[in-house]
Amino acid sequence: MSPFKTRNLRTLGRRGRPIGSLVAIVALGAVLSSCGNSARSLAQQACTHVQASVNDLDRAGRATDPSEATHLRQQAYAELLDAIPIAAQAARVDGQWQSLLFTVSEVNRVPEANLVPALRAECAATRRTVFDQLPPPTSPAPSTSLPTTSSPTGNG
Repeated sequence: MSPFKTRNLRTLGRRGRPIGSLVAIVALGAVLSSCGNSARSLAQQACTHVQASVNDLDRAGRATDPSEATHLRQQAYAELLDAIPIAAQAARVDGQWQSLLFTVSEVNRVPEANLVPALRAECAATRRTVFDQLPPPTSPAPSTSLPTTSSPTGNG
């Protein structure tokens, strides 16, 4: 091989490194964003069960037949139980969904009717984009009074 061709191959290899690095960075970003998307889609799947449960619970409250109301409450409970493993997968992929998992998991200890507001809030978060998140709480207003200090002479 002539020195001319060898030099061109070395130069091409050096120029190709930044492009290869850029491709790797873009691929890594795509993989990481897909993890977030898969966690969000898992959370949305869990919330599909949550919504079905809430609907069953609402229908149970309106039911005139006690046996139908009992059946609907049992169905609502079963829907929440179905949501637990899906919420657990979402929380495993992205810790942002741990609160959804914990709220759904409380169905074993807390009556579902008491959980409905929290479940609705958690599931509303699955529909938000990153830029549609609630702002952080504001800091307390700074004090308007100046601190008192003693003077260097000790007179005050």
